[in-house]
Amino acid sequence: MRSRIYLETETDCMEFCNAACHVDGKVELVNATGRYRINAKSVLGCLMASAEWGDGIWLETDEELYGVFNKWIAETADDGASVHF
Repeated sequence: MRSRIYLETETDCMEFCNAACHVDGKVELVNATGRYRINAKSVLGCLMASAEWGDGIWLETDEELYGVFNKWIAETADDGASVHF
């Protein structure tokens, strides 16, 4: 699964990391260019990605886990702009 996500606050990062820790397998955060990867089960990694990468955070997992991470996944509007609910 590859989805664009938003981690806007410290609470978002903590809750996201907690959800990632309860998932088996690889869960990674990737920047927009794909050059940098961070283990999403790391609180420090999630906080760094949120602070440094801004809107360009992508979630990559081995399995389809939309139900676990849907709170943070950005939906795409008809005009192509990302919308966070």
